[in-house]
Amino acid sequence: MQGGRNARPAAFRTEYADDSHNGVESRTCERCQKTGTKEFFYILVEADAKQWIMGSTEDITYTFKRSIEDEKTFDSLTGVLVDGKAVSEEFFTVEAGSAVVTLKASYLATLGAGKHTMTVTFTDGSRNAPFYVIDPSVPATGTGSGMVFWMIAIVCALASMIMIFIRRKRMRTELK
Repeated sequence: MQGGRNARPAAFRTEYADDSHNGVESRTCERCQKTGTKEFFYILVEADAKQWIMGSTEDITYTFKRSIEDEKTFDSLTGVLVDGKAVSEEFFTVEAGSAVVTLKASYLATLGAGKHTMTVTFTDGSRNAPFYVIDPSVPATGTGSGMVFWMIAIVCALASMIMIFIRRKRMRTELK
């Protein structure tokens, strides 16, 4: 696809990139009909899900990069969705440097506690970024509740009761 004095512009075709599929840019030379392709995808730089605590004034920020031609990332950004719903531009900011997207605390305060997904859309793809809204008034459950300790205690108590039952039965048999 080398240009030259007689080269005609190439025809472009782009297949969309998302979290589960790489995008493909195809270029076909109109003169010789040869096609060249390049795969690309969007990268979430901070892979771990972030947390926002209800009542906080902190924002949540993620950085997105394009695997090739990263300079296109900022200019190709078209919008931000949270849980599939468009977010108004007053509730997020985008800065250059790939694409640095910040969800404002004023928007995060409108969300309920739990897991949420921010989807950043580009002209040729999209990328998801998970985050959690934490309600500090709700007590933690699961690993922090001592569930393992109580399960072990119950098993030990049952084992002790079974041992006592067996021992008493043997003693009664021996007395007869």
